[in-house]
Amino acid sequence: MIPQEIIDRIKRDTNLVEYVQSRGVKLTKSGKEYRGLCPFHDDKTPSFFVSPVMNLWNCFVCDIGGDVLKFVQAFDKVSFEEAVELLCAGQWGVEGRRQESEVRIQKGEFRRGKWSQAGFSGRVASASLRVLPQDLQ
Repeated sequence: MIPQEIIDRIKRDTNLVEYVQSRGVKLTKSGKEYRGLCPFHDDKTPSFFVSPVMNLWNCFVCDIGGDVLKFVQAFDKVSFEEAVELLCAGQWGVEGRRQESEVRIQKGEFRRGKWSQAGFSGRVASASLRVLPQDLQ
């Protein structure tokens, strides 16, 4: 089981606007929020909103939304645990230590779906690790 402290740190320390943009979603500032085309359906007009104040996202057409972990789960089609590992392994994760997880990244265990297609596998492999695997148990 993943400690709540790790989950809270990921949610608090990840800049959702920057993360979503890094995944290829073009966002435009609109008042206090950012909006763009939803990456989860064929969108013609912006229905996808990100609130930097609340660090949450929402699509008003798909009727889905949430925090950074929910975004990774939906975007990469991974489980909650895999979303935590992906965020902890990359530059978007929690500050901390590095060690064994680097081997998992180098072996390509985090290369799946849109993550590797978007060119993130190389960036993740070169990023310093921030959480040890035993921290996730």
